[in-house]
Amino acid sequence: MSGPKKCSDLDIAQYSEDSIKNTFHENFNHIKSFEEIHTTPFNTKQNFLFSLFKRK
Repeated sequence: MSGPKKCSDLDIAQYSEDSIKNTFHENFNHIKSFEEIHTTPFNTKQNFLFSLFKRK
């Protein structure tokens, strides 16, 4: 996983698709995930992971 460790001076959590699926597997079924690279106003790149889950 790459990217900053903080955003607006707040600690963030970084997840891979596998790690987020594992985090929620007991109560949710994973439907799909996709990644997007966001370009900030400072012209840096940030990777975002979006995931869709359905409650079991």
